[in-house]
Amino acid sequence: SDPLETYLTFAFFIASEKNLMSVKLLKETVDKGTSFNPIFLYGPKGSGKTHLLQATAHKFKEKNLNVFYVNAKSFTNHVVDAIRNGNMQDFRKAYRNLDVLIIDDIQIFSKKFATQEEIFHTFNTLHSNNKTIILSSNVPVNMLDDIEPRLISRFEWGISLFLEKLEKKELKIVLNNQASILNLQLNPQIEKYIIDNFKSIISIKKALKTLALNEHLENQKSLELHKIKKYLSPLIEQENEKTLSQDIIINEVSIYFGITSKDILGRSQTKESTLPRQFSMYLCRELLKMPYMKIGKIFTRDHSTVMTSVKTIKRDLETKNADIYSAFMEVTKKLNNFS
Repeated sequence: SDPLETYLTFAFFIASEKNLMSVKLLKETVDKGTSFNPIFLYGPKGSGKTHLLQATAHKFKEKNLNVFYVNAKSFTNHVVDAIRNGNMQDFRKAYRNLDVLIIDDIQIFSKKFATQEEIFHTFNTLHSNNKTIILSSNVPVNMLDDIEPRLISRFEWGISLFLEKLEKKELKIVLNNQASILNLQLNPQIEKYIIDNFKSIISIKKALKTLALNEHLENQKSLELHKIKKYLSPLIEQENEKTLSQDIIINEVSIYFGITSKDILGRSQTKESTLPRQFSMYLCRELLKMPYMKIGKIFTRDHSTVMTSVKTIKRDLETKNADIYSAFMEVTKKLNNFS
C-alpha cells in the first residue's frame, strides 16, 4: 500500500455542492457498505480525487480492515517487480485477500497489458467475495484509452461519480485550511493574490509549501506581498501555461476539424464552420462554466444562439452521434493536459 497523508481526511476535504453526493456515498460505504461496486470517481486534475480516496482509506483503516490504497503506477510497479523476481504468488496473495482495494489514476494502465491481466483477475476475485473496490481516473470509464473491453465493462458495474473543480469561494477555504496546517499567516491581500493566480487544490498546496519553505529559510513569521510575488512568480508562469482557456479550446477544436480559429470565430454559416463553432461553445460552457452571455461575446453571437448551440451538441452526445462523440473524445483527451 502507498503511504497515506495524515491531513488527507474527510475533515479537511472541502466539497462543492455538486460534489457532496460523492462524499456522502464514500462515507456511507465505510459506515454501512454499499450495493455499488466498484465506485468509480472521475474528474480533472485538482478536483480532489486523491484526497477523497485517501480519506476513505483512512476511515476503513480505523475499522481495522485490510485496506490497500495505491496509485496505478505503484500497482504497475508491483506487477513488474513480482514478474522479475518470480513472486507472483506473493503478489496475488497480498492483493486478492484484501477487504478494500483503492486504486488512483487508473488511466495509467493504458497499454500496460500485463498489468491489466492482473487487475482483471484481482478485480474478479475481490468482487466475487463482496470486497470493496474504489477507482479513480481523469476521464469517464468510456473514455479510457487502450484498456481491455472486459475491464471497461467491469469498471461500469457499479457507479460513476464526477468530481468538479472547486469555485473560488471553496478554494479560499482550502487555502485557509492548508495555511493553518503549515502555520502560515496570510492577510486578505495575500489570500486574494494566491486565489487569483492558482486555480486548483494541487497548485494552491504547492504555492503554500513554497511560501512555508521561504519563510523558514528567511527565519520570518510572515512574508510581505512583494516577496510572495517574487517566490511565486515561477509557479504562476507554470500555472498560466497549463490553465485551460477559451483560446486553447478553440485552437484544439480547429485542429481536430481541420479549419482555423478564425473560421470558428467568423461569420460563416457553412457546416464546416458552424459545427466546430457549436462544439467550441459547448466546451466553453461545460469545461469553463462560462455564462452564455460571455460565450456570446467571444463568438460574437447573442446568448440565445449560444444556448441553442450548447443544447444541440449536448443532445448529439446523449444520443451518441458518431461524429460529435468522436470529436468529444479526441478533443477532451487533449484538453485533459490542462487544468
